[in-house]
Amino acid sequence: MKQDQQRWDKKYRALPVDWMAAPEGLLERCAHLLPSQGEVLDLACGVGGNLHWLAARKYCVTGVDSSPVALQHCQRVVSSAGLEVAFVMADLDNYSLPRARFDLVLMIRYLNRRLIPAISTTLRPGGMVIIKTFNRNHLRHAPAFNPDYLLNPGELRGWFPDMACLASNDDPAMAAATSYWVGRKPAAVG
Repeated sequence: MKQDQQRWDKKYRALPVDWMAAPEGLLERCAHLLPSQGEVLDLACGVGGNLHWLAARKYCVTGVDSSPVALQHCQRVVSSAGLEVAFVMADLDNYSLPRARFDLVLMIRYLNRRLIPAISTTLRPGGMVIIKTFNRNHLRHAPAFNPDYLLNPGELRGWFPDMACLASNDDPAMAAATSYWVGRKPAAVG
């Protein structure tokens, strides 16, 4: 964990002071599917392009990342825009998610299979999950990439069997280097 944190800290220190990442295009394309309000959790939020975009739309947003440099950078940028975001510095390999707390969970450009059951339980009824990250096809472009952090094409389809799939490109025969899956937890009955 410490080596990962140091590597990301070094990368984020090189950014201009006021630089903000653009939100993930998938998030923008799925905007019409998102709840109109609610609490959002962004796992491995980095410098917060998604957080900024969601906070500007009045969501109550929490970003979790292991890099203090990324979180400080993001805090500076969102504060200068007059937005409020909660930040948690944590090693996601050891992070516990609360039960039934969030209306939307994002895991973008990050893969931690251990978190999958926790993502399902941290969602409120009717909550959504958006996952997008590299799959093994990425090795064609980046052969040195650690395969432990790559999805198998078609893997996402089985992660949330109790949820409705709203959008996905995940297929065992896919050629794309990234896989995504957007799903919604069933609403509470009663």
